[in-house]
Amino acid sequence: PSRSPSPSPSPSRSPSPSPSPSRSPSPNSSRSPSRSPGPIPFPKPKPRCPTNSEPRTLNPTQTLTPPTFPRRIRNAAGDTARRPPENRPLLPAARASMRAATVMALLAPCLAFRRAGPLAGRRADLLRVLVTRAGATEAGAVTPVDTLRSYMEANNLDVFLVPTDDPHLSEYPPDCFARREFISGFTGSAGTAVVTREEALLWTDGRYHQQAEAQLEPSWTLMKAGLKGVPAIKDWLVEQLGKERSIRVGIDPFVHSAGFAEALSKGLAAKDHELVPLANGVNPVDAAWEASEQARPAEPVAPVRTHPKEVAGKSTAEKLAEVREAMEKKDADALVVGMLDEVAWLCNFRGSDVDFNPVALSYAVVTRDAAVLFMKGDKVPSDVRDALVENGVELRDYTEFVPFLEELSGAGKKVWIDEDRTNYAAAAAVAKENRVKGMNPVTLLKSVKNEAELAGMFASHVRDARALVRFFAWMDQTISEEGKTVTEVEVDDMLTGKFRQELEGFIEPSFPTIAGAGPNGAIIHYR
Repeated sequence: PSRSPSPSPSPSRSPSPSPSPSRSPSPNSSRSPSRSPGPIPFPKPKPRCPTNSEPRTLNPTQTLTPPTFPRRIRNAAGDTARRPPENRPLLPAARASMRAATVMALLAPCLAFRRAGPLAGRRADLLRVLVTRAGATEAGAVTPVDTLRSYMEANNLDVFLVPTDDPHLSEYPPDCFARREFISGFTGSAGTAVVTREEALLWTDGRYHQQAEAQLEPSWTLMKAGLKGVPAIKDWLVEQLGKERSIRVGIDPFVHSAGFAEALSKGLAAKDHELVPLANGVNPVDAAWEASEQARPAEPVAPVRTHPKEVAGKSTAEKLAEVREAMEKKDADALVVGMLDEVAWLCNFRGSDVDFNPVALSYAVVTRDAAVLFMKGDKVPSDVRDALVENGVELRDYTEFVPFLEELSGAGKKVWIDEDRTNYAAAAAVAKENRVKGMNPVTLLKSVKNEAELAGMFASHVRDARALVRFFAWMDQTISEEGKTVTEVEVDDMLTGKFRQELEGFIEPSFPTIAGAGPNGAIIHYR
């Protein structure tokens, strides 16, 4: 449903229990002394040539066999191109060209728009990415994975984990933090990439097995999480990769939950392995991104807007008072709020940093007598700033968050950290003896809707129902009366681009339209 002035941001799902880790290097490791985890010059990677095979998939009931291809494929122009016999390797350049032609052929129906809807730009961007990725792998080309491996080799890392999450453990990260999507090419909302010196693997759940098989390059192995015989990441690291030797597992501590990181660290240390959280905000995927031909999106800069009390039902000051009551019962001097939807709810603002989610990159810390919002100042208009100050909220720069926690810990303050909803870098900034563990009280307070929020939700669904009724009438007339064929793209254009956009108070859809016909209907999150 459309999310006009909605009473609260779409709740982000709690951090996936799937792949994500962190901890400081173990002093008992049997490995030679590690090098500094800080940024270093990247040695020139060794080029890797693509292989003529499909992405490998671990399935304990089957053996890996060479794939078979249809003899002919049809391109966008309707011509056919003959594939060479299966026993003849396809030259890398020819393979890349054919893959690009195949992508164009598959997307041809999406290119014939009857009108330029508001989502056409996103589809054009997606098309450019797919075609670029399809034709980019040539003989001798240095891939992002090669660049990442160069960093790993120089820093004595055997593995590097790349989760979906951003520093706020969001299910849907801003484009600038879509590192797993960049390094693997897989665009699903859940999954973790694991890159070793020799292998590249992707773990994802059953919703995305079919999509991952279609999107992964042949050099990647798909690990179908949830199937019998497919190990969890920690088990795979310990029992397979580290079966005969000690290994060092690198992570960016800002994109893994504290709970997952410490559990992984403990599991690795028990087998004489080491978890290595990189220091100073270093993530080697960023360097690979900057070195590639695919430009990394800039951090979002759109201003936030006030979510007024008439719609929120409570002022920020009232919410802070409730939070402090919970802190007093927990004997905590400060509370860390890191999930984007919880920060937006607590401080009564809305943003647009993440598509389909009314949130903005920010943290909040509440103490017994103050509250601090960490956000880039140029994103906060004067009216929002005034409302925050009026409700007792101080504004500081986004980059001051971790140093602020270090100050609290250094002063001996007890800091309440929800380890499932806070990244490991934030948790590590507070000494263990000063941490107060437990579910963030904002999570529960936010889940109980007040009368104003309930009324807003009801009104939003009523408005959206009008758009759906108009859409169903249009579809019935177009198909039944006029005898025309409706494509998946037209469904999206009409429902979102016309009928919902014409609603009073419409801002953006709350999720991308899922419209799949025929085989596409089998893909749960098909777009």
